[in-house]
Amino acid sequence: MRVIVVFREQRSGVIEVRHGKLAGPRCFRKRMRLPVEVLAANLDIGACPTLVHVRAERDPFTFVLRDVAGEDPVFLPDFGAAVLPDGDVRSYTDVARSVAQKRLVGDFQRMESEPEESYANACAHNRVVYCPTWLGVGRDIRIFHVGPLRLTSRGDKDWDYRYWGQIQPFFHSCQKPFADSASDADDIRFSVGPGAHCRPLITRRLEEGCLPILRSVQDEQSIQYHVTAFATMEQRPLGKGSVRGTDFVTGYAHTGGNMLTPEERDRARRRMAHDEEVVLLLRVEAVNVGRTPALAFFRAIHASAYGRFKNGYSLSTEVTGKCLAANRINGKPMPQSEMAIMVRPGSKAIYEAAIPHSPISDAARMKRLAKINFDAHLAACRRFWRDKLAAAATLSVPETAIDERVKAGLLHCDLATIGEEPDRPAMATVGWYAPIGTESAPIIQFFDSMGMHRLAERCIEFFLERQREDGFIQNFANYQSETGPLLWAVGEHFRYTRDMPWLRRAAPRLVKSCDYLLAWRERNKRPELRPTGCYGLVDGKVSDPNDFYHSFFLNAGTYLGLSRMAEALAHVRPNYARRLKAELPGYRFDIAESLRLALALAPVTPLADGTWTPWLPSWADRSGASPLYLEGLRCWTHGTVAARNCLTGPLWLGIGEVFDCRSREMALMLKANQHPVTRENAALSQPYYCRHDFAHLRRGEVKLFLKAYYNQLTALQDRETYTFWEHYYGVSQHKTHEEAWFLMQTRWMLYMEDGSRLDLFKGIPRQWLTPGRRIELDGVKSYFGALRVTAQAEHDAITCAFESERPIAEVRVRLPHPDERRAVACVGGHYDPATETVSVKGRRFSIRLTF
Repeated sequence: MRVIVVFREQRSGVIEVRHGKLAGPRCFRKRMRLPVEVLAANLDIGACPTLVHVRAERDPFTFVLRDVAGEDPVFLPDFGAAVLPDGDVRSYTDVARSVAQKRLVGDFQRMESEPEESYANACAHNRVVYCPTWLGVGRDIRIFHVGPLRLTSRGDKDWDYRYWGQIQPFFHSCQKPFADSASDADDIRFSVGPGAHCRPLITRRLEEGCLPILRSVQDEQSIQYHVTAFATMEQRPLGKGSVRGTDFVTGYAHTGGNMLTPEERDRARRRMAHDEEVVLLLRVEAVNVGRTPALAFFRAIHASAYGRFKNGYSLSTEVTGKCLAANRINGKPMPQSEMAIMVRPGSKAIYEAAIPHSPISDAARMKRLAKINFDAHLAACRRFWRDKLAAAATLSVPETAIDERVKAGLLHCDLATIGEEPDRPAMATVGWYAPIGTESAPIIQFFDSMGMHRLAERCIEFFLERQREDGFIQNFANYQSETGPLLWAVGEHFRYTRDMPWLRRAAPRLVKSCDYLLAWRERNKRPELRPTGCYGLVDGKVSDPNDFYHSFFLNAGTYLGLSRMAEALAHVRPNYARRLKAELPGYRFDIAESLRLALALAPVTPLADGTWTPWLPSWADRSGASPLYLEGLRCWTHGTVAARNCLTGPLWLGIGEVFDCRSREMALMLKANQHPVTRENAALSQPYYCRHDFAHLRRGEVKLFLKAYYNQLTALQDRETYTFWEHYYGVSQHKTHEEAWFLMQTRWMLYMEDGSRLDLFKGIPRQWLTPGRRIELDGVKSYFGALRVTAQAEHDAITCAFESERPIAEVRVRLPHPDERRAVACVGGHYDPATETVSVKGRRFSIRLTF
C-alpha cells in the first residue's frame, strides 16, 4: 500500500514500519511531500495492524496504515502534517483549507461556543441515580445504610418495592465479616403505606441540606408519611465526648482492608466488643392531608426473615430472641407487628423505632431503649453536626445545589473517617473501602483546606502506622501506588500548617518511604529500558486490573510525593532533603522523555473537528491506548473500554507537576480526552479519577471545566441526599473519594495556588456574580495560611475584599460579569479585560469593578 505524507514546511527524518515492510528509502531530508510504500501490510480489522512511524526531527507521529482511505485525510495540524491516499495531489495547505471549509466542530469548540454549563441543564439530560444514605456518629465503625426498599444491585432479594424502608447495620461497608454465620439482623425492614403500586412518590432530603439526619416524605394520596432517621448513642445523646470511636486496627479489618496479617485479624476479632450501642432512631408521622378520615398502615421493624414480635419489641429469629428494635405508636409500645390506624383530617399517627446496631438481650437495656427520648436525641444530633461545621472554615457560594453539597460532603467524609477519639490515628476511608493512599489523599487535603488540621494529621498517622519496615505503604488490593500520593498529602499538610514539631516526629518514617521510592526508581535505571521509555520509571499495579507496568499515573504520584518531601524535609533533615532534591530533575526528565516517546509512537485517531491526535497509553510499556486493541489484548473493565486510559492515564502528569498544564504535551493529552473517552467532558465509568479538571483550570478553560464539574456531579451523585457512587452503574455507595475530588474541584474554582501566586474565583460560574449574590470564604487554609475573602455583586459593580495570614507575591482575582460585560473602571488593582482578572500585590486589599 502506498500513501503520501505532506508537511506544512520542509522536514527531515526517518520512516519506520511495524507489522509490514518499508519498500522505499528509510531516511528523508527536507521534504514537504513524501511517498511511503509498505509491503506485506496488514490492512484487515483486528489486532497487529501496520503502523507507520514518521520520526521527523521535530513533532514525530505515528499512524495506522489502514486508516488512510477515502475523502477524510489524516489531518494533524498540531504536527504540521497530513497523510493522504496514493494519488491525492493536495498539499498540506490544501488539506487544511478543505477541512476548514467543512466547518466541523469538536467537543471543545462546541462547549466553548455554548452558554456555560449549569446544574439545571446537566440534571435535565443526565442519568438519575438513587443511593442508600449512611447514618452514623463519626469515628465509629458502626454505620446504618438506610433507604426505601429499592433495587440497589445488592442481590436478588432486593426487589424494587419503592416504599419505606430498609435499615442495614454495617461495620462501615462490611456486614460482620468475622461472624461465624449470617445474621437476620443484617437486613432490617419496616413498612409504611398500602404497598407497591404504579405511581410511587418518595422524596428524600438531608436536614438543613447537609446534616446526617434523613428526612423523607412518602406520598400515599390522602396520607403522607414523614420519615426522620438519624444515628445516636444508646446511653446518652450525641455531644462532646459521647463518641469513643473505633481503634484503627479493628476499623481497618472491617472496612474492606484486605492487606491484614494474621496477627491483625486476630486482634480485630478481640476488639469488636462495645459496652454501648450506636442506635438508629426512626420516626414516621402519618399525616392526613385529605378531607375525610383515612387509614395509615404500619409494619414494625422486622428482620428480612420476619422474626418475632412481643410487647412492642421486634425480636430476631434466633433461639435467643435478641431485641432488634423497640417500637412505639403514639408514644406507647406498639401492640402488634402490623397495624392500620384511622387518622382524622389534619391529624397524624406517629410510629417510632429505636434500632441498636447489634441486637441486645439485656432486659434493662431493652427497657431504656423503649423509653428513649426521640426529640432530645434529635436536638442533640442536630447540635453535634452543626458544631462540626462551625469548627471548620466557612465556604459559602450563592448556588444552593453546590453550597449544600460542600457542607454535606465535609460531613460525609467526617462520618466515614474511623478512629479512636480523641487523638488516635484515624482512617480516611474512601467510602465503601478502606483507606487507600491514592484515594484518601483528596479527603485529607480537603480536611486541611477547611482548617481541620488535627483530623488530617490523624489520617496521615494511620498510613504511617501501617507502613512496612522497608517504607512501602499498601492498604488495599495489592495496589502499589499509595506511597507517593500519601507523601504528597503529607507535603500539602505541611504547606498548610507549617507544623514543625509534627514534621520532626514524622520525619524518620517519611525518610523511610522516600528511600523505598528512590530504590524502586534505581532498580529501573537499566540501559535496556531506555529505548522503551521505561528507564528510571517505577513499575507496579495502580488499580484493580493486574497491570504491572511503568504507569504514568504511578510515576506522577511518586514524583510529586518525592518533590513535596524534598521541600518539607529541608526544614528538619536538610542534608537528606538536598540529596532528594538532586534526584528530582533527572526523574522528571525521564518521565517527560517517556511521555514524548509515547506521543511519537501512539497512533493518531480522529476527532469530530476533522483533526487527528495521538491517543496515549497509560504506561510506557505499550504503544498507543489500550482501546485501540493494537496487540489484541483484552481491555474492557469497570464498565468501559477506556478505564485504563482516561482514568489512570497520563493526564495525571499535569497535577503531578511533571508538565506545566499549559505545555504542548498537556494540550495534546487534553485534545485526545474528548469523545469517545468523555461525554460532555465527563470521563467514563469512574469520572473523578480523570485529572483533566485541574489542567483545564490551570489553562483558564472555564467552560470546559464547568462541563466536567456539573456533568460528573449530577450523574454520579444521588441528587436528593448528595451521596456519591463510585461508578455510574451503581457500585460502591457513599464513595467519599469521589466526593472529595468534587470538594477539591470546588476549592480550586474558588481559590487555587500557582507557585507564589494565588488565583481567586478562577473557575466560578458567571451566574455566581449576578447582582445580589455573595461568595464568602472565611478561615479556609492555603499555602499562604488562612484566607478571608468576600465577593459581592451589585447592580453595576462587583467588589472583592481579601486578607491572607502569610505574605503572598501576587493575587489574581477573576470577577466575571454574568452578561460577559467588561469593566469600565477598576479600583484596587490592574484589570485585564481579556481574562476578566484583577492583579494585586499584598496580603490585604479591596477591589471594585464598575460596569
